[in-house]
Amino acid sequence: MKVFIFGDSHTGSMRTAHKARKKAGLATADFEVEVQPLGRGDLFPKPFFADRGDHVEITEPGFRPRLDRLPIIGGGHDWYGLSGPFHSSRIWRKDWSAHAPWPLPGPGAVLSQSVVRQMIEDDLAQVLSFLEVLQRMGKVLVIESPAPFRHHRSVARSGADKLMLLHQRHRAYLMDELNRLGIPVIENDPSWLDADGFMLPAFRSVKAGDQHHGSEEYGLLMLDKLQAFVSSEAQAAEAAPRREDALAA
Repeated sequence: MKVFIFGDSHTGSMRTAHKARKKAGLATADFEVEVQPLGRGDLFPKPFFADRGDHVEITEPGFRPRLDRLPIIGGGHDWYGLSGPFHSSRIWRKDWSAHAPWPLPGPGAVLSQSVVRQMIEDDLAQVLSFLEVLQRMGKVLVIESPAPFRHHRSVARSGADKLMLLHQRHRAYLMDELNRLGIPVIENDPSWLDADGFMLPAFRSVKAGDQHHGSEEYGLLMLDKLQAFVSSEAQAAEAAPRREDALAA
């Protein structure tokens, strides 16, 4: 199986892990991966693509130097895996110190569920449209980003309860929309999270000052989950004709 992973800076941990696995001679011929970072995740809420009928053109200047179209001509990829939609910090990294999402108390204004929902819809509208178009051209999946880490400065500024509520609402809405579109998700394992839903510190990047990216180990675990998923899908596809032949007999 040949998988093209692309997206925001959270592709970095998978790219590093993939390079390390290849260097150690652990890459397998039946799971070929290419990882292509596009650029900053804060560009996803903006119009960044155009539907050209038989392909998607990447029009955002911040992405285009790294990838100008999908599918890639001559790529032969079985799956396209996007990293970026689950990076909910576009919502919770704002200064929430003077506001709160309902039903949490203030201080300051308490924003209704409908207001927060609109913020989330606006954040994800472009990327969901992109995924819906890309589905016409091949098999698509989405790779979850790391959940928020407790050491992120926004926790101290806005409060852990606000941050996690916003993250969970963003994630729930996105999961519902991807389920509606029939797009599978490579999810974080629950064992990687603490009791409140924050990413365990063991998975944080070792780079000084990095507050939201995962480590190489995290990238390796996500690649393992991705490989298990696409292998399972391939086996199911191979078994389907055999089942149909057996029923016909």
